[in-house]
Amino acid sequence: MSYAGTGNDAPVEHVQRLLSGFWHSQIIFVLARLRVADELAAGPRPVRDLAAAVGAHPGALLRLLRAAATIGLMAETEPDHYRLTEAGGCLRSDSPTAIRELAVAYGSPTVWRLVGDFEHSVRTGGPVAPAVLGHSFWEHLATHPEEAEHFALGMGEQSAQVAADVAATVDPSAYERLVDVGGAYGVLLTALLEKAPSATGVLFDRPPVIEAAGQRLKGSPSRAGSTWSAATSWKRSRRATCTC
Repeated sequence: MSYAGTGNDAPVEHVQRLLSGFWHSQIIFVLARLRVADELAAGPRPVRDLAAAVGAHPGALLRLLRAAATIGLMAETEPDHYRLTEAGGCLRSDSPTAIRELAVAYGSPTVWRLVGDFEHSVRTGGPVAPAVLGHSFWEHLATHPEEAEHFALGMGEQSAQVAADVAATVDPSAYERLVDVGGAYGVLLTALLEKAPSATGVLFDRPPVIEAAGQRLKGSPSRAGSTWSAATSWKRSRRATCTC
């Protein structure tokens, strides 16, 4: 029997490491919420100055940074002075490999509650959200716009990591219409349209997401679509019209 261990860890050490994963997620989440990486973009800073910049308790922030250093996100340059590592740089808002919004979305109290009741789904075969929230996750996002924005931006960050590879692997110019279902703000679809200037792109997602996507793409849908989603199409010119 083999396992995906690290180094010479014994199986029990490997499992213990996995069990501590929820701590790691929350370390990343709090760093992202406080925008610590953005404040360290210019280089190392003393913890007291950093705490004032992000609105945190100096002693508590120091402990957070020490914890972040143990998982490779920060490095101490001198006593109580920290800098970003390459991995920590992914939490910068302006990083080409940014996943700050994804960290905020995944570490949110709502997602935390849903994942925490995972056993419910395993036992019943049903979704967790109705049992915990009283309705679906998507209905929850519809009434919590800040969470919805972080989620959509996080999905866009994930798409950005693969968009170039997808556009290079698939020849989009062979198609007249490209459809991205659940495409958030259209990051992947935009990358494909860059390679297919004569194609029409169709983006399907929830109406609030489509509305925000239209604004980001310098266009706006004229009306919402079905009860589940709206659809917006645009050519490379970014002119937006509703197709549903």
